Amino acid sequence: PHMDAAKNTALTFIREHVPFGILTKYDLQNLNQYKVIVAPHLYALDDQEIEALRSYVGEGGNLYASGPAGLFTAWGKRDQPCALSELLGVSFVGTTKEAITYIRPDEKHKGILLHYTEDHPITLYCSQTLVKAQEETEVLGWLTLPYTDPKDPEKFAAATSNPPGRHTAYPSIVQNSFGKGQVIYTAGSIEAMACDDQRKLFMNLINRLSKNDYVFASDAPGCVELTMYRQKPENRYVLNVLNFQSDLPNIPIFNVTVRIKFETTPKKLYHVPDGKEIAYDFVNGYIDFKIERLDIFAMYIIEY
Repeated sequence: PHMDAAKNTALTFIREHVPFGILTKYDLQNLNQYKVIVAPHLYALDDQEIEALRSYVGEGGNLYASGPAGLFTAWGKRDQPCALSELLGVSFVGTTKEAITYIRPDEKHKGILLHYTEDHPITLYCSQTLVKAQEETEVLGWLTLPYTDPKDPEKFAAATSNPPGRHTAYPSIVQNSFGKGQVIYTAGSIEAMACDDQRKLFMNLINRLSKNDYVFASDAPGCVELTMYRQKPENRYVLNVLNFQSDLPNIPIFNVTVRIKFETTPKKLYHVPDGKEIAYDFVNGYIDFKIERLDIFAMYIIEY
């Protein structure tokens, strides 16, 4: 489940043009370089990893975690109580037996869950952990269960679905302050869901932590992938833009806007290999420019 959630998280970031990297235990000393860390359905953590996350958030970092986060030690032993409970702002009670669950918005935070309401909650195709929120923890969404357990052959509410019917008092999404940082915890692995609305909900939560402040962004459709590399010896950035559609041949993309955060005044922006200079605006530390047409691939260099 952790790997599936991690891969789908990466796919969501690619589709939403959010720059990201992959962290391992060897990167624990460098966590403060990142605005937000995502720990997707991360079952097991050792003491060193737990302390690194606590230190990172305590010093002002932002963490997203989901599901049975840190419930087990690195040796597979159930940790009682969970070592991350204080950080996440919840205490673990159990797990739903239902494999299809729902999240309904808290009255104060309806916008986070898009157009979903208490009567029409958003679906998760997974179980959720049962948690209790600590006193200072803010609840953004609540757990709703189907009318019946989908695995129960004796009772069903609908022949072809498992509609929501039982509102619970268990939180599904919470936000907790820890030191100088913030943590959002979700009882179900929203980031593992492949449907558009669940991806949008996940991004709403990430944007809430990051305040939409990314190194680069674009209004391109999800089939366009952006990667950027900094080449310090040459004092330049290299931006690659790939139009990769599932059905071929590609349909060209027109008038894509790209926005790049820049630390200093850029000297030149040009397309390669032809060297054609591209007009851009530089306002409040951001470069804005347009890609008039993207067939398959384009590369740009920004010198500083």
